[in-house]
Amino acid sequence: HYPGASKSIMLRSHQKIAIQRGVNNSVLLDYGVGSGKTYIYVTMAMEMRRLKRARKPMIVVHNSTISQYRESFAKLYPDANVLIPTEAERKPENRRRLLSQIATGNYDAVVIPAPWFDRLPNDPAREAAFVAEQLVELEEAIALVEAKEKGKGKTKGVRDLETKKKRLQEKYKNLLAVDRKDLTIYFE
Repeated sequence: HYPGASKSIMLRSHQKIAIQRGVNNSVLLDYGVGSGKTYIYVTMAMEMRRLKRARKPMIVVHNSTISQYRESFAKLYPDANVLIPTEAERKPENRRRLLSQIATGNYDAVVIPAPWFDRLPNDPAREAAFVAEQLVELEEAIALVEAKEKGKGKTKGVRDLETKKKRLQEKYKNLLAVDRKDLTIYFE
């Protein structure tokens, strides 16, 4: 049994292997229905928190499985302080308050549905830095293709790269224009 887990639930060997791998490495788990994925993710989150590999693990789930995670956390880790927002708490009018709870609360884990996660904004400054790196890589790629296809004029490959560069430049400009005074809480 893992520390803090209920003694009444016995994990199977494949679950323990998956948990160990997930705690120590990045993993992609592909198990069929009924193989115990929920317990794997619950235990993995709690172990990452216990071992200080994650400060506040977040599990992103399908809308249809959020209640299953609520039940699984209650069974497997009855003393865990887990934030699993109800449907009412996830409504748009409660969004800012819930984001604030997630950001400031001392939770062992947070479970949210995938559509809600998709709406969490990234820090525009961090995203702008990433887009700037992409622009540099794109400029290098354009120069490389132009050198390779010297004398052929503007080939389709170069035109496509330049179109992509223009879109990225527009995105970069928009990210730099974001008002940092907004009270939005970012994913970070």
